Amino acid sequence: MHKPFAYAFSFLAALACAAAQAASGSMRIVNDWGSGFQAEVTVNNDGGATLSGWTVEFDMPISIGNIWGGVVQSSSGGHFVIGPAGYTNNVPPGGSVSFGFIGSPGGVSAVPVTVNGGGASSSSSSVSSSSSSVSSSSSSTSSSSSSSSVSSSSSSSSSVSSSSSSSSSSSSSVSSSSSSSSTGGGTCAVDYVIANDWGGGFQVNVTVRNLSSQPIDGWTLVWNLGAGESFAGGWNASFSTSGSRVTASNPAGHWNGRLAANGGTASFGFQANNSQPPANVATAFTLNGVACGGASSSSSSSSSSSSSSASSSSSSSSSSTSSSSSSSAAAVAPPTLLPLSVQGNRIVNSAGDTVHLHGVATNDLHAIYKGLYVPGLSGGTAGSHNLAEHIGMIRDPLWANANIMRLTVHPFVNDEVGQHGWDLVDPDFYLEQILIPAVNAVIEAGRYAIVDWHYVGESWTGNNAQNTVDFWNRVVAVFGGHPNVLFELFNEPGGGSWNDWQATAQGWVDAIRSGDWSAYGLPARAGADNPIIVGAPNWTQQLPAGPSDRFFSGGNIVYAVHIYPAHTVGGIPNWANYTAQSHPVIFSEWGYENNSDANVTQGTASSYGYPFQSYVDAMYPNGHWIAWNWSPTYRSVMFDIHYVLLGNGQSTAQTRFHGGNPDTYENYMGQFTVDWLNALGFGNVR
Repeated sequence: MHKPFAYAFSFLAALACAAAQAASGSMRIVNDWGSGFQAEVTVNNDGGATLSGWTVEFDMPISIGNIWGGVVQSSSGGHFVIGPAGYTNNVPPGGSVSFGFIGSPGGVSAVPVTVNGGGASSSSSSVSSSSSSVSSSSSSTSSSSSSSSVSSSSSSSSSVSSSSSSSSSSSSSVSSSSSSSSTGGGTCAVDYVIANDWGGGFQVNVTVRNLSSQPIDGWTLVWNLGAGESFAGGWNASFSTSGSRVTASNPAGHWNGRLAANGGTASFGFQANNSQPPANVATAFTLNGVACGGASSSSSSSSSSSSSSASSSSSSSSSSTSSSSSSSAAAVAPPTLLPLSVQGNRIVNSAGDTVHLHGVATNDLHAIYKGLYVPGLSGGTAGSHNLAEHIGMIRDPLWANANIMRLTVHPFVNDEVGQHGWDLVDPDFYLEQILIPAVNAVIEAGRYAIVDWHYVGESWTGNNAQNTVDFWNRVVAVFGGHPNVLFELFNEPGGGSWNDWQATAQGWVDAIRSGDWSAYGLPARAGADNPIIVGAPNWTQQLPAGPSDRFFSGGNIVYAVHIYPAHTVGGIPNWANYTAQSHPVIFSEWGYENNSDANVTQGTASSYGYPFQSYVDAMYPNGHWIAWNWSPTYRSVMFDIHYVLLGNGQSTAQTRFHGGNPDTYENYMGQFTVDWLNALGFGNVR
């Protein structure tokens, strides 16, 4: 009489056991250089529901130096327990995430891993050389190509390559082959690569190729999304939608608007929502009204310039629920660079190479999203395409040696173009529609990204302090542990002493490192080891000057200082000299512009640019820098309103937002910045 119950209990227990073990994992050795190695571990969700949180265990007689995508929860006697970083916490049904680490000594083989206490999963064979491999936390990768009809075919491929500055690390690639040729006027091919699919959405990298013997100046590509899919935002093109039809375009003269003859390409990316996973792989495209298959297309692209991303300029413009942070985390692009850490006064990557960071800073991301600071781009139509176009310019060869971009997040500002900032939109909306797409665009361009919390001269106490910890609690949940992302804690604290500032801000650093935010009444997070850039009182002009000033604890700390022409009367100040003896220093803002109304940035190449360059170069490679500002409107400007580089004589007063003096090398910093970047190279000390 009790046997059916017993059988039922056994059956239910078996189901519970199966559900608990509905995850698997594997390890592979990506690179081994004898004294150390790089490994990648993949966690697979074999179940039918999202896997929120996971634990990987393995036994290996090694020590782990750096880890990304995961957090070492415990290690004892060669037994390791690894948990997720913020952006790898959630694994969609049928999907996967990956984490990587640097271990020592080398000469090892991959070992089996267990996930969530389940049975041992397989390990892949080790790779002892720096062979090409896929190193991605994307949950799936699929691809297709569409080409014009052929009489003979040739093979071509598109790849997503690691831009790691390490000479000893392997290059990761995701390849898709396309058969392409030309007939009549239809001479194009398209690579459509699903780089990440998290169940409720996906990310696609698209490359369009001109197979004709004539260049194409200005292009428009049209295709249809699959059933249940809706466009959510993109980068490196302007987008419009009409139902399932998506139009991506770039005009002639735009940096991404020319397809060179005989195989010239342009690339862009986008994200889409998906109510019927998995993601559809599109196969039919038209380029400038001609099908990439040879036949003319009678359907025309939508002329609307609106984006599917909603505009939000008030605090009521929320587009998500409080649970959306977890879905946002899944949408963060996988790493393209090795993680950074601080050793003494050097910044090094996980292969041990010294890295010198130099790049550019955006103006406020919300302002760019709203179209306020991009008069030469999408002309004021709100949407993430503004961010994509602006940040996507970093791919231009002109900026090839900029290896980092500072992404400015103003809490609130009311300036000459209007109100904008974090405080004016729902935080989840800002994360999903503004910050994550911006960071992704930088990651996919193969650069490091600084998330900059951009208070300007405000106190670091009271409500400003609470806003700060709330911001970082949310940001760490999304980007904690991501190798490409650095945190800039508080742009420019107002007046006060260094020790008072350090006493308060140290608590923020401690919370980021430990994941314990209970002192601020905020949710616990996984601890994050991302490099943290700390500012200083008096608008980041008062670094430690002697032994009585306490440095921050917590590791991976970089100290910021801002020097503008208004500060250099009588010579460059020595604010950074004492700190730079023992810690890395980044000049996270510098710049000049010879316009009568430029205020603090009023200066020239002779009076400011050359002396500042000499001062910073003397600290090389321990003095890092970010040029302010990579904008046509936010001073110090580097472009005119058509994004023509200033400082090389190509612009007129009528094409500049502020008018001003003649466009010469002496008056504007754009060409000066490019020349300095070219003199330094991409970033490694070779």
